Amino acid sequence: MKRIFLAFAYLCLSSAAFAQGVRYDSRATTVQTNMPSGANSPVLAIPSAKVLVCTVSDCSVVANIYQDQALTVIASNPITTGGATPANLSGTWGFWGPSGNYWYKITTSQGVVYGPYPITLGGTGGGGGGLSTAAETPGGTINGINRTFILSNPPVLLLLGLNGLLMTQGVDYTISANIITFTASLPNTGDRLFASYFYGSSSSLTPFSQTPGGLINGANTAFSLSHPPVILFLTRNGVQLVTGTDYTLSGSSLTMTVAPQSGDIFNAQYFY
Repeated sequence: MKRIFLAFAYLCLSSAAFAQGVRYDSRATTVQTNMPSGANSPVLAIPSAKVLVCTVSDCSVVANIYQDQALTVIASNPITTGGATPANLSGTWGFWGPSGNYWYKITTSQGVVYGPYPITLGGTGGGGGGLSTAAETPGGTINGINRTFILSNPPVLLLLGLNGLLMTQGVDYTISANIITFTASLPNTGDRLFASYFYGSSSSLTPFSQTPGGLINGANTAFSLSHPPVILFLTRNGVQLVTGTDYTLSGSSLTMTVAPQSGDIFNAQYFY
C-alpha cells in the first residue's frame, strides 16, 4: 500500500523564567509522489487540516492547550493548520501547554489521517524522564558522494527521512553516537534529508529497534514485538504505517491489514 509520509515536524520549544507554559510550533507537510522517476519530490504543505493534541498515545484523551504562555486562555483543539484561506496555506500550527508528553494526529480536509506522533514539551514531562526531542537537517554535504552526517545530539531513537521516506537503521544507514553513516542510497544534490529524534535519558522508557517477529511471505499478517511499546514507529520499505489503518496493536502483537511481501523491509522502532 503506497502511503504519503508526513514530513517531520519542526520543533520550536520556548519558555520564559516566570512563565508556566511551553510553546510548540510545527508545520504539516507531505511529499508529492506523482513525480517522474529520478525527479526530486517537492514538499507540499497541508493547509486546512485538523490537528488533535492528546495526552495518550492512541489519542483517546484530548489535551487542554492554550493561546497564551500563562495558560489562562483555552485554545481550540483540534487546531486548523495554516488557516482556511488562500492567504495562508503554510500548514503551520502551534499551541502553548504545560511541560509534559503529548501526542498529535493530523486529519486532512480529504479525511486522510496521519499519526498519532509523540512530542515532548520542556523535555522533562510525564514518563519520559529526561528525554528531549529535536528536529534538524543533519550536518554534512549532500552531493551523492558524502555518506557521513552529524546530529547535534546522540539520539536514543531516531527517525531519519530522505525525501519524505523513512530510512531503516542497519539497512540504509548506521549510527554511532551522533554520527550517521549511509550504507545505501546516498543523499544526492537537491535531496531533502531530515532527522527527528529523542535524546537524553529516561528512567522509565527504553528505546528499542527490531524487525517484528513473523514470516514475511505475502500471506502472514501476524507479527510480534519483543516488548509492548509505549511509542511505536512501524515502517515497511521506508513508509510509515498508520495504526488502525495499516495495522492493529495488542500488547506486543501486531496484526497487519495487508501482509508484507517477501523481500519487504519491515522495521519497528519504539519505546517500552
